[in-house]
Amino acid sequence: MGTKSYAQKPKLTRILFILDCSLSMNDELDGKRKMDVAKHLLVTMVDSLKNIPNVDQAIRAYGHRSPTSKQDCRDTRLEVGFEVDNTAKIINVIKKLQPKGTTPIAYSLGQAAYDFPDSKAQNIIILITDGGEECKGEPCKVSQELQNKNVILKPFIIGIGLTPEIIKTYDCVGRFYNTSTEQDLNEILRVVISQALDNTTAQLNLLNAKKSPAETDVAFQLSNSKSQETKYLMEHFLIAPQKPDTFKIDPTQKYDLTIYTLPQISKKGLSANASRHNIFTQDAMQGTISISMKTSGFSSPPPAVVRSHGIGNILNIQDLNTTEKYLNGTYDTEILTLPRVISTRQEVDEKSPLKMDIPYWGYMELNSQKDFSGAVFIEKDNRINWVINIDGHSGKETINLQPGSYTFIYHLNSSNETTETLQKNIKIQSGSISAFYIK
Repeated sequence: MGTKSYAQKPKLTRILFILDCSLSMNDELDGKRKMDVAKHLLVTMVDSLKNIPNVDQAIRAYGHRSPTSKQDCRDTRLEVGFEVDNTAKIINVIKKLQPKGTTPIAYSLGQAAYDFPDSKAQNIIILITDGGEECKGEPCKVSQELQNKNVILKPFIIGIGLTPEIIKTYDCVGRFYNTSTEQDLNEILRVVISQALDNTTAQLNLLNAKKSPAETDVAFQLSNSKSQETKYLMEHFLIAPQKPDTFKIDPTQKYDLTIYTLPQISKKGLSANASRHNIFTQDAMQGTISISMKTSGFSSPPPAVVRSHGIGNILNIQDLNTTEKYLNGTYDTEILTLPRVISTRQEVDEKSPLKMDIPYWGYMELNSQKDFSGAVFIEKDNRINWVINIDGHSGKETINLQPGSYTFIYHLNSSNETTETLQKNIKIQSGSISAFYIK
């Protein structure tokens, strides 16, 4: 057994590096020009990624074409896209980049959305910058919009010697790391790449009454807590007794969990820790409801309506002669026979499964030579209870009724007097036909 999911196939990871080439990258870091330090480390990283399976790379730069005096807030360009065997091309471009202009971060992020061929892969942006937004853009807003549209995962931002004031502006853009030395930049770049490629895992423990993760065979969904977009839709399985299967999960977002038991279970705001195995735990004790009706082959049995006790909404439509799981609780059932077979306040748990055996119906056969209107009533506990109205026509009509004593009243459409209502007592037995003739 294993976890089935459209999200669990080996997934392509696309990494788009965005390099700040604004004029301030001419400043020094540890006695070296920031630009030279960033370019050297980035070239080393790009070269190290070329042989990793299912990883594609691309490079975008900003502030590298127009001088800062022009304040060109559209100065950004995809220099090398996600092409086959493009490592040498990316390295060659990086080596030639030189600081010139301003810092249009929000616009660059917005344009980066078009750099990814589609949203089916794991699309990641790694932005390396030494400054803040200089073009009145809103990097936070742009980043969130791209995440909500599933274009990218939460971006990685690597700052080079940023001030506390600028650092605050990146809190909402992505996962932020600030560096103050060449060694810091080297280590953080490696950490970021490791996290980008990391397979963070999770398992969902559905606990039974003994607090063991033994409940299974149920669908569940993890959706983004903000956008409500479905991220993972899976069928829960055990790979061994009390051992739920493991699945990969993106640790950069929060999730709302829905477990499709009867009734459903919801849990909001789940987070996964990166580079670790995460365990999500939920009580999900289940019992069963079995509803059976012995049939004689004349027709199919009707379904049953199941409701949580005291709640009018329909929880489930269960076919007769089936057994289905329900969370431990109290339920009302209604079998859609005539008359209805209703059971209320039925307790269900794993130790006491609910079993209901419904007698098979019989048949009231009406043979009429004339049109009529009428109704069927059942005699029970010295009371006459209505069952069904009949708008009858000439010919033959068969009505399925539960076994019991019934009263059938009818009035010919050709008659004008209420007092000419006629009455017939009928006994219905399982699987038998009780015929009645209207002349």
